[in-house]
Amino acid sequence: MARSLLWAGTVAAFVAATSGVWAHHADDPATGHATVTVSAPWTRATPGAAGNAAVYCELANAGAAADRLIGAETDAAARAELHGHTVQDGVMRMNKVDAIAVPAGGRAALAPGGFHLMLIGLKAPLEEGDAVAVTLRFETAGAIAIMVPVLGVGALGPPPAHPANH
Repeated sequence: MARSLLWAGTVAAFVAATSGVWAHHADDPATGHATVTVSAPWTRATPGAAGNAAVYCELANAGAAADRLIGAETDAAARAELHGHTVQDGVMRMNKVDAIAVPAGGRAALAPGGFHLMLIGLKAPLEEGDAVAVTLRFETAGAIAIMVPVLGVGALGPPPAHPANH
């Protein structure tokens, strides 16, 4: 019992400590200011022998020009793909997309039921309390390396975030 409480407390502390402060950004070389910021990344633990997982996060573009998320890499899976959803004949289908637009001065959400990053061919199960290293590739901002906390199997989203940039 004490061990279970210790483990639960450790996981809760990890999630609370990392959920809101895990913001990553790319700086504009001309100004040194952040253009694209990635915040509140998360994924779910994978049950049983599940071979795929979805990654979610918020993208914000403080730049004067639009940007696009054009790809991603991770050592945790054979490949990473950008996905969206379409509805055909009343049936929602997931499909690969070439890019996800991040408008100038705007935001884009990677969230359940919408755009997301699929990790395909996981090399090991994702376990609650772990974190996955992912590099997002933007057309203009370039590469942004992020750490993605693994939440519980039934997680609906990250805990409420603290201010991302302190």
